[in-house]
Amino acid sequence: MSHQSGIRVSKELAEQFAAAVASSQERAIKVSIVEDFDRVTELLEERKPAYVLYRLDSKTPAGDYEWLFLFYVPDRATVRDKMLYASTRATLTKELGDSRFSDSIYGTTMEEFTLQGYRQHIRHQQAAAPLTEAEEQLARVKIAEASVDIGTTSRRSHIVGVAFPVSEEATAKLVKFASADRESNLVVLRLDTNGETVEFDKSATVSADDLAANLAEDVPRFIFYAHTYEVDTGKQETGIVFIYVCPLKTKVRERMLYSSCRSAVLQAAQDAGVAVAKKMETNDVRELTHAELDEHFEAERNVSRPATPASGLRGGAFKRPVAPGRGPPRLARRVVKRETETPAEKDS
Repeated sequence: MSHQSGIRVSKELAEQFAAAVASSQERAIKVSIVEDFDRVTELLEERKPAYVLYRLDSKTPAGDYEWLFLFYVPDRATVRDKMLYASTRATLTKELGDSRFSDSIYGTTMEEFTLQGYRQHIRHQQAAAPLTEAEEQLARVKIAEASVDIGTTSRRSHIVGVAFPVSEEATAKLVKFASADRESNLVVLRLDTNGETVEFDKSATVSADDLAANLAEDVPRFIFYAHTYEVDTGKQETGIVFIYVCPLKTKVRERMLYSSCRSAVLQAAQDAGVAVAKKMETNDVRELTHAELDEHFEAERNVSRPATPASGLRGGAFKRPVAPGRGPPRLARRVVKRETETPAEKDS
C-alpha cells in the first residue's frame, strides 16, 4: 500500500470537475500540485518587516501541528521598524508558545521565504561543519568538566533555557551595527544579573590588535566585532565575529548565566540583522589579536603566507620537544574556540 501525501483536492478543482462531468463540452482537465509555501511571499512587502506563522503538515508526538516562525526584515526597512520587530520577536513567540514552533527562519529578501529558500535553509541546518582536532579536544574537556563531582556534599544547579530580554538600547546598537553605515566596528553587551536583562556595555572603532586593550579582562562579555581580513593580495573583506569572553575567575553563577544566555544573545543579534560569520570563545581577551582572528577566516583567505622558522607543522621547521625534566615549567595554553552551531532540523 502506497503512503498518502496528505494533499487535498481544492474546492475550485472539485467544482470544476463536477461541472465537467455534468457537461459534454470538456475533454481534459490538467491538475497540478501547487506548493503553498511559495504563497508566503504574497504576504510580504518590499520595505515593511513582518512575522509570518506557517503551519507545516508534520505533527508533534502530542498530535498538534508543527509551525514555522518566519521573520522577514528587508534591508530597506527603516531603522525604527527593524528595532521594533527585533525587540518584539521574543515576546511574541513566548506568548504564543515557543514549543509550537519547530523552526524559525530569518531573512532579508522575499526569495528566502519561497519553497526553494526553505529547502536551502534545511540543507544548511543539516550540513554540520567538521570540527578541528583542537575543537574536538576542547569539547571532550568540557564534557569531562561537566561530569566531575566537586565533593560528596556538593550540589549542582543547572540553568536551562535562560533568555534574558535584550534592552532597547542594546537592540538599537545591534541594528545600527548591522547597517551598511555602521558607526563602529565593535559592540559589547553585558548581563544585568540583578535586573535579568541583556544591556549595552560599549562600542568603539578599534583595530584587531587593539581589541584586547578596549575590553575588560576580569568580567564576562558578549562581543560583536567586524573584522577586516585579506582574502587575496590587495583585496580585503569584512566579516562579523561573535566572541564570548568568560575569564577563569568568573563566579560560578555568573558563568552559568552568561553561558545559558549566549544563544539568546545570538538570536537577538540575528533578529537585528547582524550576520555573524564566525564564533569564538576565550577566557583571556589578550588572545584576541589580528593573527588569531585571521585564523578563523582562513578558509576565506587565499593569500600565500611565508614560512616562519620554528612554527611547527605550519610551513616552518619542526621543533624538537624538550626532554622531560628540562626546560621551563609547562603552562596550560588557553584555547580560543571556533564553533559552528548548525542544529539539524527535519524538512516539512
